[in-house]
Amino acid sequence: MASHETQTREVGTVDAHTMPQRARKAWRAWARTLVATTLLFFAVWIPRTVTLELFVTADEADWLQRSVEFTRALLQRNWAGTFQFIHPAETTLWTGSIGVLRTLPDFPALMAAIATPGQPLPLLDEWLLEATGVTPLHLLAVTRWWVVLIIALVTTLTFFPLRRLLGDGLAWVALLMIGWSPFMVGFSRELQPDGFLATFYFLSVVALLAWIYTGLRTRDLVLAGVAMGLAWLTKTPAALLVPAGGLVVGLEVWRRVRAEAAAPGAPSRGVILRRDAHVRRLVGGYVMGRGGYRPSSLRSFPPCGSIRWACSGTFTPSWSSTAAGTPIPTSSWAKPSTIPGRSSTRWPSLFRTTPPRSSGWRRHWWRPAPRRRWTGRPCAGRSAAC
Repeated sequence: MASHETQTREVGTVDAHTMPQRARKAWRAWARTLVATTLLFFAVWIPRTVTLELFVTADEADWLQRSVEFTRALLQRNWAGTFQFIHPAETTLWTGSIGVLRTLPDFPALMAAIATPGQPLPLLDEWLLEATGVTPLHLLAVTRWWVVLIIALVTTLTFFPLRRLLGDGLAWVALLMIGWSPFMVGFSRELQPDGFLATFYFLSVVALLAWIYTGLRTRDLVLAGVAMGLAWLTKTPAALLVPAGGLVVGLEVWRRVRAEAAAPGAPSRGVILRRDAHVRRLVGGYVMGRGGYRPSSLRSFPPCGSIRWACSGTFTPSWSSTAAGTPIPTSSWAKPSTIPGRSSTRWPSLFRTTPPRSSGWRRHWWRPAPRRRWTGRPCAGRSAAC
């Protein structure tokens, strides 16, 4: 009896010593994570905040003008007016709106004095300084500050899935190298879509890899899907994440099926592919995560329902660029005119199109050339009336 009481007392003493040790280890791990993420945030944020009022590129003037028009359309509930025709750029426009409203708190009254609803807004250079005393460059600097803040926060968030893949130290160093890359610093401190695209794209890839190789945690899959949706709403090259993710998932499924089929007495690979719970979670999670990201992301931006209209392929030519001195309009169903050659617009169109427009684009370039009814010779051009 005494021995039993002594044993119980010893177990209780061990537990009393073990619990504080576990608590201290958990506290130290939390403190290390807090210090690492804080240092990483400031290491990414500080270099991008230097000389934000310097002029860099004329593209930012266009995006600042679009941000003002986007904010005006939101406040006037003119949802069709939130659409702009170059890229989706939702993240860029919303960030620009934050900067506009922070700099111009009386923005609704100002818009009422500058232009009546339904009329186009004059260029900022024509009215901003005179009406508000704020220069366009100062307004641009404020919007850049918010761009830098969001990108620094998203880069810091990437540390959490990345450290489960590489470990704390290597993940921190990898993100620091990316954060200090001159190319990334330059693009991620401007009011334009490329910095947001690269940041959300990278977060989606890291979260997807963490989901596949660190336990199929639902939070990683959700993070990957949300980041991909934000990347897609920023710029259409994010669509490349769909086949890239499918390739990675397919390789992991093939590796697992092959390993299980090699065990003695294992069923056939077809049976494993159909019945293995891990394989079904991989495939099902990928389909749900990659198939459901876009509707959920569009729900996050309810005023921008005009994106659906933009994806319908019905908008008209609105912008032009120059190639060898020849204007190249971007038009509905990808039917360009006055171009020096098809190669000048075919490949850029892959990065500036939407699925409905790409179907018409393929129909235009690869449909069989019409032939004359009696002779069988090709018609001149692509006219069907011959």
